[in-house]
Amino acid sequence: MIKPASLSEELFIVLVPNKENLTPILNIQQAIANHFDLYKGEFYPELHITLNRISKEASQQAEQILTTVCSRNEPIKIIIDSFKCYNLSNKFLALKLNTTTSLSKLATKIHHNLKEEDLSTIENYSDWEFHITIASTNFSGKKLSEDEFTDLCRSLDGLPKKITTTADKIEIWRPTLDPDEKVVASFNLS
Repeated sequence: MIKPASLSEELFIVLVPNKENLTPILNIQQAIANHFDLYKGEFYPELHITLNRISKEASQQAEQILTTVCSRNEPIKIIIDSFKCYNLSNKFLALKLNTTTSLSKLATKIHHNLKEEDLSTIENYSDWEFHITIASTNFSGKKLSEDEFTDLCRSLDGLPKKITTTADKIEIWRPTLDPDEKVVASFNLS
């Protein structure tokens, strides 16, 4: 089992999908956020796929690894299958991804290189589930009640939502919604 992230101690290595073809998902995200008044201000969680986590101190070493890995990889194909709810201490609604060959190879290569240098903070990486978070209480001033979250999940969980897109950028992120504070480093897949 994967331990929850430590937002005060970790950075996130994320794959940023191209926004093309994601309009239906962005609309659902905005509707949920507005209906439940989840986020203060104008920022919503940017759609992304977390590939790995590192300690804040490991940023420079991880940047060197990602520079090498990204220079040898082409854009990644992303296939979104359906909605899935995760009811952990911090509730969140996510889109389940079909683990494409290109996504699996890239994520495994990054994890192997990070692990080799003892930088990845994820144990049991084989249990990792690729997903795109649509709504989360991590950055929300409002927590959903158990009933609200259950109702939301019932209405969306398992709903087929087959969407295909690509991603051609990997970034290291701080855990914040503010785009001016979030990105530590960015790498293009070439």
